[in-house]
Amino acid sequence: MPATFTPFTPLKHYDFDFRKYLGIKEVKSIFGNLSFYNDWVNFWCSLFDQEEIFVKDYIKKFPNSNPVLQRIKHGISPGEYEMFTYEHITPVGKYTYHFDVERMKYLTHTREVPIEKISIDSLYIDETAPLLKEKLNDTRTPFVVEIFGVPKPFVCVDGNKRLKAQLKANNLSEIEAFVFADDIISEVFFASPDLWYYMLHREMEIMYTELEATSDESKVLKLTQMYHRNMARHGE
Repeated sequence: MPATFTPFTPLKHYDFDFRKYLGIKEVKSIFGNLSFYNDWVNFWCSLFDQEEIFVKDYIKKFPNSNPVLQRIKHGISPGEYEMFTYEHITPVGKYTYHFDVERMKYLTHTREVPIEKISIDSLYIDETAPLLKEKLNDTRTPFVVEIFGVPKPFVCVDGNKRLKAQLKANNLSEIEAFVFADDIISEVFFASPDLWYYMLHREMEIMYTELEATSDESKVLKLTQMYHRNMARHGE
């Protein structure tokens, strides 16, 4: 967020050093030679600093609130509201994504969320999910989010228990899942810090691909949020 919560616990701020993260060797070895690297780092750190100020102020004003309670429908208890957290482990600490599974359910009925085949080798399945035999016959399509900058590019955010049961019983090499990607990703998070963290890594993925194809820095620069915000600020 950098803040974390559950349906039963309020928002709690945690420390994550974004500047240190963007300076780790894995990032700097790829982008450090770009002439705009320092400006790019400052842009993203400034954005996260603003988000952090907002989160801290919000927690101070509303110390017992959490996003689940704000979204809960009439007659539904917090325990019935489904959410999923995923920890991105980095050399400078962990960042926790929070996915609104209830919102994602709604989107599968109101938007065209594609169903795609996903390789099991590229899919993160929650190891803490219990193995339940009764889930073997649960045929509901899992929800998967494509995340960048993590060991496995696809994360199962809903359906972990049924996938675990099916994998135990069958030798599956791939599964079919609803895939939430760029065109709909902004609607699956509880708050903007998680979305910006996602977009940072999506941007790095796009920049890396462009660097593999060209040595023209101007083309890489034009792929960044920093560039487009500067253009918008100057009315171009």
